Amino acid sequence: MRALKLIILGAIFAPSIVFGQPKNRISIQTGLMHCFFDGSPLMNIKYPQNEVKPFNGVLINSVGLRFERKLKDNNSLSVEFMNFFESYTKTYRELKKNQVGARLYNTATLNYNKFFNLNNNFSLVYGGGLNYRFGQENVVVNYGYFPYLELYEPLIEVAKRSDFGINLLCGIEYSPYKWFTIFAKLDFLSFVYMTDKEAHKKLKNVYGMNNFPSRFDLSLKLGVGFNF
Repeated sequence: MRALKLIILGAIFAPSIVFGQPKNRISIQTGLMHCFFDGSPLMNIKYPQNEVKPFNGVLINSVGLRFERKLKDNNSLSVEFMNFFESYTKTYRELKKNQVGARLYNTATLNYNKFFNLNNNFSLVYGGGLNYRFGQENVVVNYGYFPYLELYEPLIEVAKRSDFGINLLCGIEYSPYKWFTIFAKLDFLSFVYMTDKEAHKKLKNVYGMNNFPSRFDLSLKLGVGFNF
């Protein structure tokens, strides 16, 4: 009976011990929108799509997971993996050339973060880190017309992504409970080494396109984290 009482007491007090000083966080997050500084639209307002995406595909966003480990009370290390898969409807509907038609890539990030507590619930966070992105960008360089089909087909150059970059971020976190956090962050990524130099050279020399593939990515990230 005494052993049973100890087990029951342990079950009652264990959550308070675990969540009293959480050191780890697992987060689900989205890059609500992305700015690539190359003329690509931030949102797909004019051409909603009937697909399984938030708001009928209006958002041009990424999704991913993040794990964070506190080193001290005011700093941490985090790793995240984000997926971006988007076809730009405006490019195809309006027959725009010299524009990105689709982006398909993944980004892995290692960040060092610093915190400044505003009160018991709100914190400012800033930091930076290293990034690796792999995938591809499909750039529409022209359109071909097929009269017998009455159809325009895009002529595409593919730029492979296997690139290394650095990022800076800043944002705010709100923790209504010790085990739960909501956050919003601006994340600016710049690629310092890009591997597909042939595609970059061809787009520049043949088509006069200097800003593809894009070296920059500014995103607004929203997420929820579970602390333990």
